[in-house]
Amino acid sequence: MTKLERKMRRFGCAALLLLLTLSAYSGAAKPEVQAVSVPVTVQTISQEALSAQSLAESADALAKKREALLAQLQSIADQPGADSETINQALRQMAALVQRMETEASVCTLLCSMGFSDVVAILSEERILSVIVPWQIAENEKNRLRIMDAVASHAGVSPDAVKIILAKK
Repeated sequence: MTKLERKMRRFGCAALLLLLTLSAYSGAAKPEVQAVSVPVTVQTISQEALSAQSLAESADALAKKREALLAQLQSIADQPGADSETINQALRQMAALVQRMETEASVCTLLCSMGFSDVVAILSEERILSVIVPWQIAENEKNRLRIMDAVASHAGVSPDAVKIILAKK
């Protein structure tokens, strides 16, 4: 290596070292932080209100589905040219649905008269009765047993067929 090549190499290394130092220095500077001030409003909603709202929404959704199903069965029964077996089947299904709805309403009335408010009862075709209650009502064993006993005896189902479901929060 000649003297010129060594000087050029040293100069190149010094230039790279200088470039590295400058980039490290500029990267170490903290960027400016700009804060935005926005008014914040906090509103606390009680768990009871949230549970009642979701229960009411569930009850409304169930009622709408049942009304739609009854209307569909009625249109099948009223269809001109339908055979008697189809009409009888539609009428039997309507009667069974109305009977389940009547049982659900009487169970809800019974539980409300016992002091358990904001409850929804759903009776399936398999005779399984689901009772949706706020968690405050079913938090102790005594209340759960009272609900199961009253509902089972009133609706004519076995206590094993009664399901207590806590309302979503």
